[in-house]
Amino acid sequence: MPAQHDGASLIRFELHFSEDFPGSSGLRGALLAEAFRVTNGTVREAKRAPLGQNRVWSVGVRPDSYQDVTIELPATTDCGAGGAICAADGRLLSNSLSATVAGLPPLTGEFHGMPASHDGTRLIRFELRFSEDFSGTGGLREVLWVSAFRVTNGTLQEASRAISGQDRVWSIGVRPASYEDVTIDLPASDDCTAAGAVCAADGRPLSNSLSATVEGPPPLTAEFVGMPTAHDGRTLFRLEVRFSEDFPGSSGLRGALLAEAFRVTNGTVREATRAPAGQNQVWTIGVRPDTYEDVTIELPATTDCSAAEAVCAADGRPLSNSAQATVEGPPPLTAEFVGVPASHDGLTPFRFELRFSENFPEETGLPAALLSALRVTDATVQDVTRATAGESRVWTIGVLPDSYEDVTVALPATTDCAAAGAVCAEDGRPLSSSLSATVAGPPPLTAEFVGVPASHDGLSLLRFELRFSENFPETTDLPAALLAALQVTHGTVKEVTRATPGDSQSWTIGVRPDSYEDVTIELRRPPPAPRRGRCARRTAARFPTACRPPSRACRPSPRSSPMCPRTTTAKPCSASSCASAPTSRIRPACGTCCWTKPSA
Repeated sequence: MPAQHDGASLIRFELHFSEDFPGSSGLRGALLAEAFRVTNGTVREAKRAPLGQNRVWSVGVRPDSYQDVTIELPATTDCGAGGAICAADGRLLSNSLSATVAGLPPLTGEFHGMPASHDGTRLIRFELRFSEDFSGTGGLREVLWVSAFRVTNGTLQEASRAISGQDRVWSIGVRPASYEDVTIDLPASDDCTAAGAVCAADGRPLSNSLSATVEGPPPLTAEFVGMPTAHDGRTLFRLEVRFSEDFPGSSGLRGALLAEAFRVTNGTVREATRAPAGQNQVWTIGVRPDTYEDVTIELPATTDCSAAEAVCAADGRPLSNSAQATVEGPPPLTAEFVGVPASHDGLTPFRFELRFSENFPEETGLPAALLSALRVTDATVQDVTRATAGESRVWTIGVLPDSYEDVTVALPATTDCAAAGAVCAEDGRPLSSSLSATVAGPPPLTAEFVGVPASHDGLSLLRFELRFSENFPETTDLPAALLAALQVTHGTVKEVTRATPGDSQSWTIGVRPDSYEDVTIELRRPPPAPRRGRCARRTAARFPTACRPPSRACRPSPRSSPMCPRTTTAKPCSASSCASAPTSRIRPACGTCCWTKPSA
């Protein structure tokens, strides 16, 4: 039995029986067909050696592959079974036979001298070494060059015999396509007719797959170091940009960093200097804020080294990561109204606090600025004072209503610190938000007739009630005012009395008809007074049903005003006189100012 086969030629050996057993018919057919059990091969030949006897046989087995071939001849247990080997007298083959013929060693390969890394530009060179020299294989170079290798992030540029005239050792060159890792694969072949198959001349295919990864150069990265947490809105702040390596020879880097490499929101790059000089790894960057807002600084990754904003190493590697940071601006200057009353009485000043988010310097023109900045409708800002002496964060605002209308107080946001009425911090931060509040005026005084009879007899007094929406002070001489204000057609007011003693909200009115005509009774509201200063705005609007219209000059009536309390006296009501009067003593009444009489 041979020790090895070549995968193609017959494996020849002899089968010797213990004796010659002539007369056993069909033995050759049994040996050819079913007697042997062969793995990785087939019985192709069985003949007597020499002819005319059955003791010695020559057997030939054809291998099916390059694998080991196992040949077995099992003992016979039944002479009637297929493949049985028995003597003419019926004796069976009593023992089993087995032998293995080794195939040719498989064709293998390995990469030798594969570099650990590449620089992204030069050829990656290494050797492909096969397990044996298999000269005579036509087209192997073309197979290796064109289709055998699978390369990621690179291209096969070279495939040549390391020594001319042999096929065992090949020199391979791969060109990287980028700075990424390059993967090189040579897959095993299972079909020598397929494109890219690597096979020996005898047909043995490459039995193992090869793979290797050559790392690219480390990526160029950057980080911000020493970034301040906050800025003041005016002063240049500095930070460091540290690259992962020094990459000398990168021309124009300073210009790129100054001009276009950075993306800055609410600021501008003003400085870019090497720290220290003569290297490109560490740079000091200076940024000037444009506003008091947060400043965002970004150094984006580079995608095109030919772009103006590109940051690339001399070998062409681009900045691979983006660095970003935010430097917070100072907090905005804000304010709020505190303690604003819900309503006013139309007569006395009301006060509330204006609280800022921070203190102002002691020497500040803030009171004058606030007097100019505060917007008030239907009122006048009387005073602006510190709530606490020596402190300028909280201010007390005094407002005097000009009428009984709702008063609106507003402090608009400042847009220009140089403008009149600007409210700005010492460092130039403007008031960032607008404030507004409305103080409701007193409800209007109204009246209604109650119980007016549907008809009269032309003789009897007509009685009904006049009910006001609120009570009047005891000192008010309302009957005289009502006698003047009630307008009656075909009748005369004869009686104005309280419906209930001590109460001045409901009044009993008595009207005497002058004839048998219909009687019309009207409580007229006077027309609004001319709006001339504070006095004009304080006239009869509060008591519309009880006052005569004031004249354009806002003169009082010859006698004391019926609407002034008895403890007061009426004086000429010009805008200047009312404005100069103590505000606590001003009362609106029929175009007059009511001044408190001096005590006896």
